[in-house]
Amino acid sequence: MLYLLSMIFVLGVLVFVHELGHFIVAKLNGVRVEKFSLGFGPKLFGVRRGHTEYLISALPLGGYVKMAGDEPDGDRTGESWEFYSKRPSQRISIVFAGPLMNLLLAAVVFCCIFMVGMPTFTSKIGDIKKGYPAEKAGLKKGDQIVALNGKPVRRWDELTGIVYNSAGKECTFTIKRTVDIAVDASTLEVIQFRIRITPQEEKIKDIFGKDHRIGVIGITPSMEVTSEKMGPLGAVRTGITHTVKLTAMTYQGIWLLVTRQVPANSIGGPLLIAKMAGETAKMGMLQLFNFLAVLSISLAVLNLLPIPILDGGHIMFYTFEAVRRKPMSLKAQLLAQKAGLVILVALMVFATYNDVTRFADTFRNIGKKAVGFVVPQKK
Repeated sequence: MLYLLSMIFVLGVLVFVHELGHFIVAKLNGVRVEKFSLGFGPKLFGVRRGHTEYLISALPLGGYVKMAGDEPDGDRTGESWEFYSKRPSQRISIVFAGPLMNLLLAAVVFCCIFMVGMPTFTSKIGDIKKGYPAEKAGLKKGDQIVALNGKPVRRWDELTGIVYNSAGKECTFTIKRTVDIAVDASTLEVIQFRIRITPQEEKIKDIFGKDHRIGVIGITPSMEVTSEKMGPLGAVRTGITHTVKLTAMTYQGIWLLVTRQVPANSIGGPLLIAKMAGETAKMGMLQLFNFLAVLSISLAVLNLLPIPILDGGHIMFYTFEAVRRKPMSLKAQLLAQKAGLVILVALMVFATYNDVTRFADTFRNIGKKAVGFVVPQKK
């Protein structure tokens, strides 16, 4: 239930903000909005205010804003408040406002997170892996790494950032250790010393599935966490920078998918979103909102792809019209939209297939428990 509620909350916020962008800019440009719906399908609840009906619909996996005269093949009267009565530049601004609002939402959420302080692991060592450089050098569970190559470190990500780039290079670790100085362990003393360790090279896969070679010493973080709060100016600057960085990474991921440098089975659908939303919700509201911001960026980027039926496809049509000074033929627009719909449906089906395949074992176990099935054991 937590997974389902978390997914509905996350998608509800993202869809509302996205459609609100279209709604606001349409109103600013004098376009009449007939419907503002959260969800698709049959109406569950609705209220009319002025020319607009505000709806909650049955399927919570999307939403839409219906504007007067917004269909290229629909009935239009030529009134000034119709969508297609506006200049191409105005229509572009209305369409672009949805993805823009998602990017702004991500930036605002990140700014708030940095002001509150996102919990992160400290540089305290949890476990030592056998056979790795850390064990050979004598590091122990509970040791605190306070500096690396003379640079102070407090967080685990600061530590790994240096170690990953130091494969085969000797590094100087400054260690703080608590030791017993009495036989009955009644007296403890904190000592600090330096030790030299050379990270060994290992191959890992990044979030895009690409192989990278990094340096490791064989340690894992403890469960000790810390959080660093930023002032408003620093949080705004870092939040915007983080949003730009993640946006660029999302485009990079799409390019790697298109060029087949990343396997297609890494694409996820609604089940993966539900799983990730539920897991982050268990970790706390900050983690859930962090996931919401990341997903908001993905939604913005995907909507801006130049695929007919998506916002990016409409922007492409209106840009073509502005340059050519006349719209694309109705037949060409309808064919392009049908092709875009086929692509979008195929992508959704493929993503759902990946989800089912990814969670096949989970579904199988749930099914066995539901029917009380027990696999007989050989004696």
